[in-house]
Amino acid sequence: MAFAGSLRVSSDNLWNEAVATLGEEITSHIDFDQQKQESLNKLLELTETARRQSLDKAWSFTPKNGEQVIVRDVLAKLVKWVNHFKEVGDIVVQYDPIHAALPWAGVRFLLNVAVGDMNTYSSLVEKTASIAESICRNALVEDILKGSSSSTAEELRHALVKLYAKILTYLTQARTYYRQNTVKRTIKHRISNTSHLESSFIAISEAQKDVDHCCRIFNLQSQLEIQVNLKMMHEKFDAPIVRWTSSLIDIKDNLDTTTKAKILDWISVEPHAKHHRQTRDDILEGTGQWLLEDKTFSKWKDESASSILWLHGIPGSGKSKLASIVIEDAKRAFQRNQGPALAYFYCSQNRGEPGRSDPARITASITRQLSMPKQGGALIEAAIQVHEKRQADDELSSPLTLTESKSLITSLLGHYKDTAVTIVIDALDECDKTTRGDLVTTLEYLLTESPCLLKIFVSSRDDQDIVYKLCRYPTLDLSSNRNAADIDTFVRWKTRRLIENGKLLRDSAKMKELEEKINDKLTSSVHGMFRWASLQLDELCEQHTDSAIEERIGKLPKTLEELYEEIHSRIEKYDSNADRQYAQNALSWLLCSRRTLKSEELLAAVCSRVGSPIPKGQLLDLCCNLVLYDSNVNTFRLSHFSVREFLEKKTNELGEFLSGEDNAKSRFSGWSRSLKRLRRCVAILDLTTRLKFQVIMSAPPSALLVVCVFDIHNLIDQEHWGSLKKKLPRVLESMSYSELLAEFGSIRVLRWCLNNDTDFKITRKLMKAAAGNYGIGKHVMALLLEKRDSEIQITQDVVKAAAGNEGSGKDVMALLPEKRGSEIQITQDVVKAAARNRRDPDHPRCRQGRSRERMER
Repeated sequence: MAFAGSLRVSSDNLWNEAVATLGEEITSHIDFDQQKQESLNKLLELTETARRQSLDKAWSFTPKNGEQVIVRDVLAKLVKWVNHFKEVGDIVVQYDPIHAALPWAGVRFLLNVAVGDMNTYSSLVEKTASIAESICRNALVEDILKGSSSSTAEELRHALVKLYAKILTYLTQARTYYRQNTVKRTIKHRISNTSHLESSFIAISEAQKDVDHCCRIFNLQSQLEIQVNLKMMHEKFDAPIVRWTSSLIDIKDNLDTTTKAKILDWISVEPHAKHHRQTRDDILEGTGQWLLEDKTFSKWKDESASSILWLHGIPGSGKSKLASIVIEDAKRAFQRNQGPALAYFYCSQNRGEPGRSDPARITASITRQLSMPKQGGALIEAAIQVHEKRQADDELSSPLTLTESKSLITSLLGHYKDTAVTIVIDALDECDKTTRGDLVTTLEYLLTESPCLLKIFVSSRDDQDIVYKLCRYPTLDLSSNRNAADIDTFVRWKTRRLIENGKLLRDSAKMKELEEKINDKLTSSVHGMFRWASLQLDELCEQHTDSAIEERIGKLPKTLEELYEEIHSRIEKYDSNADRQYAQNALSWLLCSRRTLKSEELLAAVCSRVGSPIPKGQLLDLCCNLVLYDSNVNTFRLSHFSVREFLEKKTNELGEFLSGEDNAKSRFSGWSRSLKRLRRCVAILDLTTRLKFQVIMSAPPSALLVVCVFDIHNLIDQEHWGSLKKKLPRVLESMSYSELLAEFGSIRVLRWCLNNDTDFKITRKLMKAAAGNYGIGKHVMALLLEKRDSEIQITQDVVKAAAGNEGSGKDVMALLPEKRGSEIQITQDVVKAAARNRRDPDHPRCRQGRSRERMER
């Protein structure tokens, strides 16, 4: 309809002014025959209909940045903004009844186009929601402007008129374009002939930036503080959409509590909640809140795209504390029935807790958490079905593999399709370096395949393999300017607490002066490291006079490593041999223990070479803040991952031991000679261990042979591996090192080789050894197929080896058809191999029997 006389210009209505600035080319295509309430009601009805359809159809689209946008989440936002505007539009701005309807009619038209062919035009939904938000938010701005005649107010009015004109221009151009013949329009859209529309939409964003700039100059925030009603409405606007539905917990499983517990424990026994409490309980009140208010974090959290947010920074900068704040925020929102479901994991490179650095066990823990949406509630059917299948196949003794967890998580996410899921992974850098790439790949797979909106928060250091994987996602660099206020608060709080407890500046003649000097010096030198500041304060407590404290302040170690070196040196210089032994024993046990030790166990262990028992408090004093005691779980632990790194670098005894094969006087060479003299001692070991030692003793001393047979991973770097590999003796009927790995099931070294050794060859003998591995043949075969699928041929020899494998042969035979169905042929030879595997004289069980006979003789 033509512009003509339908326009009733009102000097205080900015939409009218915007229409007046448009040329005939635009206004001639505007339909002014609209009523505001009718447009809003029709738009709301259409949006709700589309949202219901989206629940079943899993609509999504991928914009240029590669992130998957979930359409139903965008539609939920559109509903939110329409409802907000219906609630406040008539009150806060005196719209002309004709022109108030114009933008909403355009928004409804675009949504109609998108709903008509969501596969082609789904991206239009996001544009409509963005325009709806702009209209709604700026209605508040207009109301605040009423009656204000300052130059900054006029500047803001002018910016709003330009913005509204851009919105009307885009909506009009889009209406003209999308009213074309459907076939013609679709062809144009698919050959990207919409650049003029994209330019018009970008112009809206640029105009909104100008409005935001003018709002800051006008000091809009202070105006909101004065007008309480508008402030409350503004806060309502900023509240996130509710990503929760009762369908999450309205599920039944007809299982008793004991059965549910067994299923959950089969999936994972990692105590993720305990790790969260350990991290959360140390947080100083009021710190870390900047993260929840950060623009990058808020955008990641609120946008309708599945994406990763990567928080990265230097050691000791508080990344784990911030991750726990994110987890707490998400937990509270879910408990209030307002936020998405949550699963999380705190990685840790700790030999006493190996599951905390293993991607398979990390994803299994995420799987467990997602399997039960409400604590103590029902289990999702997908988890029950996987457990039942494992139980039917008599495979409950085998844990979920990384691939199996990935598949199950994808199925579980389908239960959350009406809402969203947040996954938090803390300290990715503490995950096993040889396999953490697999964890990142799994997270990326879930992003693209998730049927629901998925938010993943990852924290880590800037290790280059992680940087390479995550740098293309939104990032938060935990630099000193971000956490400076938190560190200042922490330093002042801890300094004051130490003074009040009489540990620092006791009986000082200038307590206030030195307290300020300590605070100023630490906060100016900390460079974003909480850990450094905390240890410096602990070290200052060791000084007994004001002069000593001032001297110490003047020569603080600049890095964590220098500080650890100073502490370690002090331990080594204890006057008492017993004190040195206690501290060194404690550090060694905590560094090397393969499981978490209860406090009683550790205290007994550290006394083994000293004699006298030692109380907890004395041991902690001797270890000088390198060790902590956790009363919640009654265990000691190293106080930070950086402590473990320092000690491993300082005392890499096993690495040094394995590096001495070329030196006849080295400990490795001496051990090899001693081993051959102790054959009778080896003979009393269990069969598997005895076979491993027999391999070692049957060849010239070789460090790499020990590594391959005993699965000692992550101790030899790539260069050292290459040089040792050339000297590896060929033993056991000319077996190569790769065949040794498969034969003995050295899964960790095998994975390292597949990821890092470019010369690693897939041979028939290797595949046959994998299929014949008695204990974990299925896992060895699955790993080889996962990493080198295109290079592998499943020959008759491989199938025969699996069929003749009495131990894990059944599992291997089930795996092969699943992975390579058409290649697997069950021949007569295969059947014979299966039939005779229990009486094969070369089978390990038979060899074990003959060994017992020899031992008895």
